[in-house]
Amino acid sequence: MEVEALGYYASSSASTGDWESTWGTVSIRQEGTTINGCYEYRNGLITNASVDRRILTV
Repeated sequence: MEVEALGYYASSSASTGDWESTWGTVSIRQEGTTINGCYEYRNGLITNASVDRRILTV
């Protein structure tokens, strides 16, 4: 799955949010440098994600 967002950073927690995708709702939460989340398809979990500039790797 790939998510692309265009625009300006609203805050330092730019990776925090909820999005609709072909896998259902994708929720990502960033607290400091820790990024975790989940998605509806098969109860998927996102753990130990990292961000480098504008690329979020999960």
